[in-house]
Amino acid sequence: MTPTLTAFLVPALPAAAALFLAVFGRRMGERSSHVAIGALALSLIASVSLLVGAFGHEGPLVHATVPWAVVGGVPIEFGLFVDGLSASVLVMVAAVATMVFVYATGYMKGDARYPWFFTVFSLFTACMFGVVTSSSLLELMLFWEVMGLCSFLLIGYYFERPDARRAAFKAFITTRIGDMGLLLAVALLLGRYKTVDIPTLLAELAKEPKAFMWMICALLFAAAVSKSAQFPMYIWLPDAMAGPTPVSGLLHSATMVAAGVFLVCRAYPLFVGADFLPMIAWPGIFTALYGAVLALTETDIKRTLAYSTMSQLGYMMVALGTGGLVAAVFHLITHGFFKSLLFLSAGSVIHGTKTQDIREMRGVGKTMPITGACFLIGALALSGIPPLAGFFSKDAVLASLLGATTVQPVFGGTLLVVGLMTAVLSAFYMFRVYFGVFRGPGRKYHESPRAMIAPMVALAGVTVVAGAINLPGLRVSLAGMLEPGVVEHAFPWLMAVSACAAGAGVYIAWESTRLRRALHGTGPIPPNLQRLYGGVFLRPVFAVSRFLRELNLDYILENLVVAPVLWLCGLASRLDPDVLYTAVFVNGVGRVAASLAAIDVTVVDGAVMAVGRAGLGVARGSGFVDTRGIDGAVDGVAGGTMALGRGLKRLQTGVTANYALFMIVFGVAIFYVAWWLAR
Repeated sequence: MTPTLTAFLVPALPAAAALFLAVFGRRMGERSSHVAIGALALSLIASVSLLVGAFGHEGPLVHATVPWAVVGGVPIEFGLFVDGLSASVLVMVAAVATMVFVYATGYMKGDARYPWFFTVFSLFTACMFGVVTSSSLLELMLFWEVMGLCSFLLIGYYFERPDARRAAFKAFITTRIGDMGLLLAVALLLGRYKTVDIPTLLAELAKEPKAFMWMICALLFAAAVSKSAQFPMYIWLPDAMAGPTPVSGLLHSATMVAAGVFLVCRAYPLFVGADFLPMIAWPGIFTALYGAVLALTETDIKRTLAYSTMSQLGYMMVALGTGGLVAAVFHLITHGFFKSLLFLSAGSVIHGTKTQDIREMRGVGKTMPITGACFLIGALALSGIPPLAGFFSKDAVLASLLGATTVQPVFGGTLLVVGLMTAVLSAFYMFRVYFGVFRGPGRKYHESPRAMIAPMVALAGVTVVAGAINLPGLRVSLAGMLEPGVVEHAFPWLMAVSACAAGAGVYIAWESTRLRRALHGTGPIPPNLQRLYGGVFLRPVFAVSRFLRELNLDYILENLVVAPVLWLCGLASRLDPDVLYTAVFVNGVGRVAASLAAIDVTVVDGAVMAVGRAGLGVARGSGFVDTRGIDGAVDGVAGGTMALGRGLKRLQTGVTANYALFMIVFGVAIFYVAWWLAR
């Protein structure tokens, strides 16, 4: 089988499965999952074949096009383009999707819309394959948009629930706003060069002035920002948890959110040539830190993982912004494995406990040991604990930030420091969830069925060994495919610092859990040093997280981004003068007033409350120092004086013989001391 035919089969097989299930799925019932899984398994085999062929192959492995249409005398061609980047991402997407599909057979068992779920799920995966293998920008945009439509259907799968319907609309509209950038870029490039072939466009754009290249980069990056949930277009990502857990496990790890990062990777020479990289790095590092801070005080286990996804995507973007193409792709691949593992493990916990609130989960690991072990492996990988895959990919990202310091010390140094801070917070919030959910006393739950456990165990195994795909010194590695001839440098001291940062986050989470259980009367009270440690470190961090949550920036951005679009859509559907007057003047004024009231409640009141809480925290700290430090010292002096008095009082016996004995003993002692000093 030729590489071209193999590349064609990767997206074609799940697309054919979706078409087949759309026609015959209702008749097949729960057997429809067999068709979807079989198609994906064949796509995985084909992807591995392409990856093997890409090793050591100079240039693209597949670049084949066929004429599709002629528009205004301009021929439009569609085709396949597979190189080392495409092949490596294809294997990750196919492997994760296969495991999630198997998991879904157990999670969705008994659902009334079971065949329809696997129909849309198969089309969703096929579109991601299409994005990765597209040879033209227009073809990529078509797969990109259909994937967005599938995400709308999957997030709103439980459409009978208002929160699911709103989350689906929110995700669809937010990502469409960013997709306008991709549409404008395709239109500009097609009108200027009469072609949309990606390799041809990259070669032609390299000859253009930087101003034009910069504009195209800005448009493409706008699409990537909305799809990969970068600040400020991240608002759809946490609400997307309204969909079934298998949807979250695939959407948040290997498909939709990964598409934005892949788009930047595909057009990376253009971003480098336009000097656009700092515009990628700054939003990326802010997104990484902001997502980690928001995850600290989240109580929904799936939303915590959603903010974690946002943070890790920021890591990938900041790596791209500092020239770390290999590091970004490496982290994209490893993140696909361990994040899908975490979501599937969280789904197993939800399946067993019937709740998503981590405050209602305790001691789950005792009766669900396999789920607990799998979640622990995923948490260790995300935290960057060696020797799991996340440690090596996170270290590669930090190494790219360190490399930026040699060119721009302030720029690279700032990114590196914030990156290490984010690493500490990532380990902290992940193990805050692990210790709170899986450790300690709790009720008895039942382990999930084998159809859900087997994919989790398989993903856990891949998470352990996936870091080997880019180890330094290997003859065949990811870096060798993406940047042949470029030698990657390893920094042992940076690895040690990174591991220590992750370990610090785990330790702080452990201390925080002990203190929380002690305050709730379920454990021994830690020593004062630990209590003071928690007060000095944890309270300010949690105060910032709570302030950001009370600020409710999601609500403000939603009203600035989503609400106007929904309002315009409703207005366009009712072009009656009375309705227009009511919408513009009456409802418009009402919306402005409501927005100002919301800003007053969320921003002003939130800031005042935060300042008040900070003052209370300072007062508690000063009170602790006053009662335990100053008062303790004064009480200690008084107690010592009283103890000395009680000791001297015992010498006053009233017996003359005792006084004579004391005088003789002290006289002899004084004599020998004087004699020794005289020598």
